[in-house]
Amino acid sequence: MSKKFKLKEWGTDIPYGIKTPTNVDEFRQNLIKYYCISSKEYIEGCKSYRDYPIDKINLLTSGEYKDIPITKISSFGDIYRLTKSGFHGDGSSPCITPMVHMKTDIGKWMRTTNQIMSFHGYFQYEENFELFEDQNEFIRSDKGNPMWVSLDNQIWREFFMITLGEFSGYEYKPSTK
Repeated sequence: MSKKFKLKEWGTDIPYGIKTPTNVDEFRQNLIKYYCISSKEYIEGCKSYRDYPIDKINLLTSGEYKDIPITKISSFGDIYRLTKSGFHGDGSSPCITPMVHMKTDIGKWMRTTNQIMSFHGYFQYEENFELFEDQNEFIRSDKGNPMWVSLDNQIWREFFMITLGEFSGYEYKPSTK
């Protein structure tokens, strides 16, 4: 049995200086900054999604690739609606690609934190993962591991909450134990 591990309080010390969005513009900027988008190239000086010539996020839904204009997305709910997926569509969950390399094994994290079927706190610690902000570097890197992650993936919900805030549709509620 591992020694007792004390998790950080949620929302304190957000890793990599990530600014959790508080409005739709910041949500869209973080979609571009932390997730793969269609043919994104690094462009010096771009600080807003409006500055990029490519304005679509690449999704995988029901086995098909789709490019959705960033300006049509204000939340995960819009992605479900536009792809006709989720509870009010075909039941599938669209997938996006976070630009993350997971350094700490999921099982090891669960054992270290004495969690069973839970992954709480993983994305609050920089030593657990490497975050890329440059899509080309992420794809070319030996550490980059591009993979599709469904919007309803339990392991990634915490990352969605940190990078996309309330616009992900998820919120943290502390345990009432």
